Amino acid sequence: MSKTVLLTISTDPQDRGRSLVEGTPTLVDLLADSPTLDASPTLLTLFADLPEDDSEELLAALEKAAHVIAYQAAAYRKSTGRVHL
Repeated sequence: MSKTVLLTISTDPQDRGRSLVEGTPTLVDLLADSPTLDASPTLLTLFADLPEDDSEELLAALEKAAHVIAYQAAAYRKSTGRVHL
């Protein structure tokens, strides 16, 4: 049984107290071949016990956070020259 490596972990050379986690080319290929996932239905199911307005507000906040994280990740990759995840 072979193990597929999706992430690598290494020590940050600029800050030995931090670890860097990077996606491997295998992960990039796997994600490229995967359809986009819409997590909204699953999240709404998880939030089913909340009032509808609260669950919609929480979902909107998560979507906003995802956009901010994606933007910050792209800026980081650009500034470091890292093209993989």
